[in-house]
Amino acid sequence: MPRTGSRPLTTNEPSASYLSRKGLARLHDSMAAHVAAGRLPGLTTLVAHGDDVHIDTVGRPSFAADAPLARDAIFRIASLTKPITAVATMSLVEEGLLRLEEPIDELVPELAGRRVLRAIEGSRHHPAQKQRLGTQPHNERPGCPVLLRVSVHVG
Repeated sequence: MPRTGSRPLTTNEPSASYLSRKGLARLHDSMAAHVAAGRLPGLTTLVAHGDDVHIDTVGRPSFAADAPLARDAIFRIASLTKPITAVATMSLVEEGLLRLEEPIDELVPELAGRRVLRAIEGSRHHPAQKQRLGTQPHNERPGCPVLLRVSVHVG
């Protein structure tokens, strides 16, 4: 089943109706400043609005490399598991291979039989009292949206 809305990435020529050439130039200059300051060796940016897609590379693949960074360079991505999983999941939904309301434990059997914290017995303020964790079975069977929630905290 072909994906609806799929399209190849286009060139760096933005449409005047959506992507601002001045805005894209400011983005490039800002990212180039980070590379020039030595904060990172190189980066790739992608800005899209509808069918207008702009991809820009700045710098090189590593501090030791002399070659410019390729547009299709592969990067190690840390702490972006949930957003990437969310995109992959939504692609499966779009293709009709997955329903969002499908219970998680049917998709990942290892998550079946979950238990949740019932109460902490004892007191943090009185170390002499032994704290015991009380758990109980989780009665709900959450669907995919529970796994796809993403919270970003900057601090």
